[in-house]
Amino acid sequence: MGNREEIEAESYRAKLSAKVVLNSINAFEVRYGLPFVFIADPSEAAKQVENWSYWMAREVVSEANDLLRGHKKAQGTT
Repeated sequence: MGNREEIEAESYRAKLSAKVVLNSINAFEVRYGLPFVFIADPSEAAKQVENWSYWMAREVVSEANDLLRGHKKAQGTT
């Protein structure tokens, strides 16, 4: 499987209907809060994962800094 069109055309070896495959993808997205993205080129897919990783790490650092600032304010230091 490489893209949604191939799934819809059932162009794969598994004996699953396209409906079952697509519903499983949808359930995965909702259950785990993760997007299922079709990117044809492995290099582009790697770039996308790198981009998501950067922004996720940036968000975690920002939240940690906010917590630290809040802790310092509660102690009366800045």
